[in-house]
Order: sequence, then structure tokens, then C-alpha cells
Amino acid sequence: MTAPSIQVQYKIGMRDILAFAVFHYPRSPVTLGLLLIAQLVFGVPLWKDAQGGSSFGGLVFAEIILFVVLVLSFSAVYPLIIIASVLSRRNRILFAPHTLTATHDHLADETSLAKAEIQWSAIQRVAVTRKRYFLYLSRDNAIVIPRDSFASPQEEAAFIALCRERSGRAA
Repeated sequence: MTAPSIQVQYKIGMRDILAFAVFHYPRSPVTLGLLLIAQLVFGVPLWKDAQGGSSFGGLVFAEIILFVVLVLSFSAVYPLIIIASVLSRRNRILFAPHTLTATHDHLADETSLAKAEIQWSAIQRVAVTRKRYFLYLSRDNAIVIPRDSFASPQEEAAFIALCRERSGRAA
């Protein structure tokens, strides 16, 4: 006898896409590497200029200010890049209503435009926030499921338990 499937219907919006970006990219090794490179590129001239007699404390303070400016600049520009890349007629599938069915064997994601069967072994990570689940399919790509899409808290708990169990990935 096969275990029953769990089905959730949802539609994601720009807030969900941005929430994924805010959750994921600050933790991304690529983002951290880019910030480190920018810190080095812009910070080395500070150290070279300081060889003329600036105090060590002043240099450290300048490096901290530089880092804060870089992080704030990245935080201001990156959402604009995400919005610009997502706002395209070619991304209709992204914003179409989804029906995600979790079975013992796989996940099935269906929209009016496409149907995909995802093996549990393809789920690399299951992440949870207050309002969303992220089922990572690659380092930078995830299925975003709004938590308010579930019919009941019991259905939500059963769905995420099945995802964790079958994928072998905890949050």
C-alpha cells in the first residue's frame, strides 16, 4: 500500500522572490566572496595611503566604514537586479499558480504551462523562514512555497516532514 500524497496549491509573487533573495544571497559563498574582493580592491588603497602616518585605529575604522558602505550598496542594488531579471514576460511560469504534490517517490510541480517531476534526491536543502519554505534544487535555485498556502497546520507539518524525510535534508 502506498502512502497518500500531500498536495499544496500556491502562487508566488514578487515578495516571495525577494524573500528568497534576502534569505539566500547574504549566506551565499559567491556573495561573500564578492564582498571580500570589493573590500580588498577598495581597502588596499586605504592601507597604502596610511603608510604615511595614519593611526592603526583610524585605518581599522575606515575599513569598517568601507565594509558597511559596500554591504549597504549591495543591499540597495541587488533587489533592483532581482526585480529587473524577474520582470519579464518569459517568466510567466514563475508567477503561474502552482500545484505541488509530494508523494513517497517524488515531488510533482504543475502549472498551466508546465509539469515537472522532481526526484527527492534532487532536493539539496530544505530551509524554513517564518513565512516560506525553500526547497533547494541547486546552490542558487529553490522552490518557494508560501506557508499560508496550506489548508491546515497539520497538512503543513505533514508536508514538510515528508520533504525532510524523503530528501534526507533537515532545515
